[in-house]
Amino acid sequence: MNQQRTGQGWGNRERRQGNAAGDRGRGSAPPQRSGPQEQPRSRSDGRPSRGDGEGQGEQKRGFKDLIVWQRATELAVAVYGLSKQLPVEEDAALGGLLRCAATSVATSIAAGHARHDATAFAQRLLEARDHLSELETLMEIGLQVGCLREAAVDDVTPTMVSVRQLLQRLIQRVESQEQA
Repeated sequence: MNQQRTGQGWGNRERRQGNAAGDRGRGSAPPQRSGPQEQPRSRSDGRPSRGDGEGQGEQKRGFKDLIVWQRATELAVAVYGLSKQLPVEEDAALGGLLRCAATSVATSIAAGHARHDATAFAQRLLEARDHLSELETLMEIGLQVGCLREAAVDDVTPTMVSVRQLLQRLIQRVESQEQA
């Protein structure tokens, strides 16, 4: 689920390669910039690094630069596809809850990043993790009642695991910055 977004109101952003979540070369390299600027490097906490020192300039870049946000968005798109497989009578109920939980992960990350305050950011990251647990629970219920196919859920699970790991590392990092 690593599709390029071009010309659809998304700009010409390209996915970054070689991040901590095990992208393994899917996608394309960041666009080349003119001048001596350094290309972003991925860190294990889900935030790109430009070698500008610990915490300097991180809030100046947008939430779209966060690998954890990129993965959470991929997850939401995958869950939208998964919800299309639901029976019509379950689309409004279970499907709506699945879509809401999945999009809430990415929106909580974005909203927290926009606050420019470590405490508020950490709180929104915890909320994103809560929404991820909600999504996992809804998918389990969908499996148990027979609305979702196990193969479809298995396709989404690696992205969910990746988002959870990236979120946890970023939560730990932001909380350690709060204490410093």
